[in-house]
Amino acid sequence: MRLTVGATLALSFTLLTSAPARAQSWPSPADLSRWLSNPTVAPVPVPPVPTTCPTVEVAPNVRVPICAGNLPKPPPGVIVPEAVFGPLLLAPSVDLRARGLDGPVKDQKQTGVCYAFAITSVLETSLRAQGGRDVLSPLHVVAAGTWNDLFTSASGEAIAPEASWPYDPIKACRFETGSDECEHAYGVRTNSWRSDPVLVAERDRVRGAGAVTVGKASTITREPVAGIMNALSAGRAVYGILDIDSVAWDWRSARGGVLPEYAHGDRGAHAIAFVGYRLASGARQFLIHNSWGPGWGENGYVWISEAGLRRHFVSAYVFDATPGVAVARAPAPPTSTATTCAAGTAIDLGTGRCAAVCRSGLAPFMGQCWAG
Repeated sequence: MRLTVGATLALSFTLLTSAPARAQSWPSPADLSRWLSNPTVAPVPVPPVPTTCPTVEVAPNVRVPICAGNLPKPPPGVIVPEAVFGPLLLAPSVDLRARGLDGPVKDQKQTGVCYAFAITSVLETSLRAQGGRDVLSPLHVVAAGTWNDLFTSASGEAIAPEASWPYDPIKACRFETGSDECEHAYGVRTNSWRSDPVLVAERDRVRGAGAVTVGKASTITREPVAGIMNALSAGRAVYGILDIDSVAWDWRSARGGVLPEYAHGDRGAHAIAFVGYRLASGARQFLIHNSWGPGWGENGYVWISEAGLRRHFVSAYVFDATPGVAVARAPAPPTSTATTCAAGTAIDLGTGRCAAVCRSGLAPFMGQCWAG
């Protein structure tokens, strides 16, 4: 049968349009061999590597992933109790750094484990209120799944000091269970630590080096601003989650120490610690202890306006540390106001005056008990 040119074109068009679309896949050995022997034949296209977490540029050419899907959440069916604060005269301003209650700024690098750094920052403040000085290991928080302990009544694995298990973003990436841009940054896979005998041995070793356990969390949701101020006035840091954006939180915008206002959090949720508040030009601002290193913001900190906090607030929790035998104790606080106290009382670590001892046997701080 002879076909005209027009019929041939029509038949070709029919065959092309009726053929099922071929899914893109990795080149087969036959495809590669054919292409190498005849460069005019195009290889089967390789699909691009998908992105998993949006990023923020926290230093020149350094991007940190914002992996909102990996942030701790209460298990289904678990109701987290609302935090209750006793009568307290709120200070006009609070800066836990000035009180000696805030721990050091750390750097999560390019692994999306901000929650581990926020958790250790809050626990370190609780430790300092009890006379401790340990700096805790965010890597151990990632490996141990400490966030689960926040929402259960059972006491979880004690967290080791940073000196016992220093942070390594590659190790953190391998312990991380969710999708994370660290896979692309460091060339490793998440949740792959069990295949590395060295990491398995480190994980087993650190189980016995715990310094503190984390108490059950209480939420601050009914009135976030008032609740956060109450906690800070009592000397407690607050674990907070905010929706952030790629411009206001960029290192260029944050280096002045005050976040510019932004309308939408295009990068999703990020975990931080609130460690202070103040009035500036007649408006209240809240101090954020971040986990992007001391080169970001103002030595690792930044202030956000009350309006910005309300607009981008996701959730907030308070929880406390219960010290273990590994806790390093600080020198005794000054006792210029009181030198001895009656039975059943102790010198308040914040006021220096005698106050009722806590049920845990520890001295209170500013009239509050953190561990009993």
